[in-house]
Amino acid sequence: LMKCGGIYPSLQIAEIARLSGIDLMWGCMDESIISITGALHAAFACPATRYIDLDGSLDLARDLVSGGFVLEEGMMRIGSGNGLGVNLLSNYRDLL
Repeated sequence: LMKCGGIYPSLQIAEIARLSGIDLMWGCMDESIISITGALHAAFACPATRYIDLDGSLDLARDLVSGGFVLEEGMMRIGSGNGLGVNLLSNYRDLL
């Protein structure tokens, strides 16, 4: 998402790929669980998605949130929370 300008622009690109018969691979940079989970939602919403490489949050020593996507046995899935399913960690709440 960081490379395309966000969720909406990435979905526009994905639609162009779908209409052109091009398979998609969703990748990332070192990003927060927030953006990785957003990208995962977008990837799952696109019929042209064939590959997902959204492991950038695993490179971070710490994140601002908990929750988001779930990683089980090497597979990513959407969590059961509302929206992106992320929760701001308590030590960052004073920054709001």
